[in-house]
Amino acid sequence: MKKMKSIALAAAFSIGALGFYQCTNDDSLFEGFENEPDFETLQEVHDLITQSDTVYFTVTDIEIPQDFNTPGGMRIHFPVSSFGTNGGEVITPIKIKLVELYKRGDIVRHNMQTYTNQNPLVSAGIFWISGTDVNGTEVIFSGVTAYIPRQTDADGYENNMEYLTGMTQTKPSGIVNSWTASSGTVVFDETAGLNGEYTLDQVNSGWNSAQALYDFDLGAQEPTQFKVQVSNSSGFDKTEVFFTNNDFTVVSALTQADSDGISTFTGSIPKGVNGKLIAISLIDGALNFSTQDVTVNGDDTFTMTVSPGNPAELQAMLTAIP
Repeated sequence: MKKMKSIALAAAFSIGALGFYQCTNDDSLFEGFENEPDFETLQEVHDLITQSDTVYFTVTDIEIPQDFNTPGGMRIHFPVSSFGTNGGEVITPIKIKLVELYKRGDIVRHNMQTYTNQNPLVSAGIFWISGTDVNGTEVIFSGVTAYIPRQTDADGYENNMEYLTGMTQTKPSGIVNSWTASSGTVVFDETAGLNGEYTLDQVNSGWNSAQALYDFDLGAQEPTQFKVQVSNSSGFDKTEVFFTNNDFTVVSALTQADSDGISTFTGSIPKGVNGKLIAISLIDGALNFSTQDVTVNGDDTFTMTVSPGNPAELQAMLTAIP
């Protein structure tokens, strides 16, 4: 396989010392809300349908190595003295918060795309991490390593993964989480774990990921673009559209709006690819959404219609997208 250009160019143990729990009770997630709550922004919707994703764990001794195995299969290694603060002493216990994302639908739930600038990325895994000491002071990580099992659709890209950290880009309805190059590195070991494993060094607070630039030459594919119209929306300041690639773990947020619809970045979609469109809209404050399976033939214009639904239904729909 040909060597792809770097993201940097494209972007110009003690288990006994750890305790954890996870908010996963989806049945109670929406208690206290009306069946059809009103929303001011689409980000409020994303915040609501992701609030049960966070894993919490506690570090009680920072002078011994710590390893934490996550529910999603990742392992995080904290070496001795890997916690600091800006000028003060770290006082244990330390509370760590973690979110990990592997499925396309979960990436959409977090209002995220796998892009750096206008370049699509194939994801091997995404996670967010932060920590605070007993006084609520944010801790700074040093020498922390993450081990991500191979479990996404990234065949052929394993040895091209690079370490990217979170940034934001704009779309008519607000921001979308995207990616930029970092100083960390990613190494893939085919023999590690059950099915291969990615090692990410220099883990920092915030969003971290192992991703590779999508290579159109790898599949002899022609880059193209498409547009989406949402016939009953009130405008793209209250409507967002995502596209998930069926072949690889690639998620595109459509960000270029005009009077005729909203478009992908030019030359960012492989011609002939099959995937799923996801439209989420607020109409008079009420949540509406829909999905549509499509084949991109090149310069297409797809038309969608959104229907009323509640946050629990939207969460279930997105969680079901692998």
